[in-house]
This record gives sequence, structure tokens and C-alpha cells, in this order.
Amino acid sequence: MAMFSNALAIIGFIILIVIVVWGLVRIASLSTGSLGDIFSSKPKVEVTAPKTAVSGQPIAISWKYTGKETGTFSFLYRCAENFQFVASAPTAGGATTKIPCGAAISVGSSTAATVIPTSTATSAVDAPVTIVFTSKDGESRAEGSATISVIPGAQQPPVKTPSTTGGNTTGPSTKAPARYAPTVRRAVSLVPHAASGPADLSIRMITAGVIDPSGALINRAPISPREIMGIEFDIANIGGSATGSWYFTASLPTGPSNYAYTSPIQISLAPGEHIVYVLRFSPNMLGRAAIIQVDPINRVFEANETNNMISQRI
Repeated sequence: MAMFSNALAIIGFIILIVIVVWGLVRIASLSTGSLGDIFSSKPKVEVTAPKTAVSGQPIAISWKYTGKETGTFSFLYRCAENFQFVASAPTAGGATTKIPCGAAISVGSSTAATVIPTSTATSAVDAPVTIVFTSKDGESRAEGSATISVIPGAQQPPVKTPSTTGGNTTGPSTKAPARYAPTVRRAVSLVPHAASGPADLSIRMITAGVIDPSGALINRAPISPREIMGIEFDIANIGGSATGSWYFTASLPTGPSNYAYTSPIQISLAPGEHIVYVLRFSPNMLGRAAIIQVDPINRVFEANETNNMISQRI
């Protein structure tokens, strides 16, 4: 009996050792990444932002890069329904500039920004913000993030956001040969418009240039056909009545012959409402023109049909 008891004790001790060793191996494998992060000296971006914010109220966001390289920063936030950031400083015309979501906006060497979160949701919306650092030589890259919980404001007017990636399936829709989907930004302030009478869709060019790797639109001529072009334009209803549904077309110089792009059906614009579009495409054909026309088949009854087209030479 004594020998049998000793044998059982030895077997139990061996099993215990095996369990302990297996557990240590598992703990080491699971914690390798986190321990590496703790003791790693790899430079990073540290973002400081409020945990909560009120829709319509400005907030300050700051950041710093822990490395020694010089470079630029880009501001990026995730798209969310009924939410967007707008710039705290209005334009010269008094309009509020909306910051497009899902695109890295270059802020140069700035290490702080004041933005206004706007939400039409009835409950809090989580808004993850990311700051990306890119060294001057392009060899170093780091990023940091912070999440802001945006709660509804006391009196927030509803803001309708149109889409260029979908729409009424009965309307025209042609996919553009673009690396980036077109973006739209509805301005907060209204443009001057007629007090009464028919609708009047008007299109005007804002700027044309090259899409920087950060996602920003730079007002310069392309160096090669491989660069991605960006055309920013504004479509407004300066008439006295709502437009009803409408769409626009673009003739894009992306090959031997221009590519015909047709937007999805767009939502109705009330008098004074306008939308800023950024249409991106590549390759570009130097010396040729891009032509954009709103309501090409005159489906909208307008007071003026002569202000529906713009042309921009590349």
C-alpha cells in the first residue's frame, strides 16, 4: 500500500508540473504582444480629446508625436450616420465648412485643432478620431486615436445628407473610374435665392487639383497622368421652390475618350440649399477638359437653364 501511495503521489506531482508548465506557456504567448507594447520604444502619436461632447459645441483636440522625426499630421474620423465634424471657423462668406469623413485631411505641422461635432441622432454617438503622422521622408508613420461620445444638443435642426454612392434604383447610376468614391458636403448656411417662383439649379466650380496621399485636395496641376485628380464644385438651388429629385453627369478625361459618369439620384434641394461635391478620378489626361452638367435632360422645371454646366481643363 505504501508503494502504491508513493506511485500515485509521484504521478500526481508530474501531472501538476505539466499543468503549471502548460499554463505558463499559454500566459507567455497571450501576453507577448501587450508586454511588447508596454516596453516598446517605437514612436507613437498621443491624442488628447474630451471623452464627451455636446452636439454643436466646439471642442479642442490636441496631439503630439513621441519620435524625433519631422513631418506632417492628418486628421481622420470614421463615418457614422447622422454625424459629422465641421470646422470651427466659418468661411469668408459665412458658411460652415464640413469636414469629410473617411478621408485623411492634412493639417500640416499643427498639433491642435478646434472642431464642432454635429449630430442629429437622438442618442449619444461614438466618434473615433485618428491622427496620422507621416515623416518628411515618408519612411516613418504612426497614428493615435481617441473616441468622443457626442450627445444631442438642446436644439439641433435636422440636417439631411445626400449620397453619391447610392440612391433610387429607378434612376441612372454609373460607377465612376475613380480610386476614391465622390464625397459630398452640405453647407450649413443658405445661399441667396429667389423669394418665389420655380426652382433654379446652379453649378459653380470651386477648385481643381491633385489628391494628396493624405486625402487633401491640393490646388496644383498634375505632374503625371497617374496622379488622382480632384474637382470640387458646388450645386445650389437659387430659385424659389424645391427642386425635387435630380442628378448630374460628368465627362471625365481619363483615357483616349472622355468617360461618361452619371450620378445616382440626388435628394431634393429646398430654396437656398446647396451641396459641395468632390469628384475624384484617375488616370488624368493633361490638356483635356472635364465637363459637369446638372439636370442634363431638364427633368427639373427651372427659372434658368443656362447656369447648369461648368468646364475645367486639366
